[in-house]
Amino acid sequence: MSMVTITTRTRKHGRKTHVVRYRLGGRAYPIVHAGSFKTKKEATDRKNLVAGELAAGRNPAVALQALVAQAPTVRTFREHATAFEASRVDVAANTARGYAAHLLRILPAFGDRDPTTISAAEVASW
Repeated sequence: MSMVTITTRTRKHGRKTHVVRYRLGGRAYPIVHAGSFKTKKEATDRKNLVAGELAAGRNPAVALQALVAQAPTVRTFREHATAFEASRVDVAANTARGYAAHLLRILPAFGDRDPTTISAAEVASW
């Protein structure tokens, strides 16, 4: 009999991680990792996906591989800044020069990073 479980683990500093695992059959089948999530809702969504695949008689690994293949790409701060500059066609020439001047100072520090990883403390110390 196949099964799907969510195990909650407490990591360093009290952070919780919810791990989803499944088994294709009885105890002779290995336990397969289906993902690790920060929130219980994300883990429950993954558990429901895996359970649906098992109920339909399909191997959930195929659906999980499809999820990984369509994962969104992360844009860098530099790419966001370039797109912002290109989108501002309605600004005056002085404003456009101001944007370019500011970006010349900011991009060496944060240009190659994912904007979601830049903290307010880093910006303040910069």
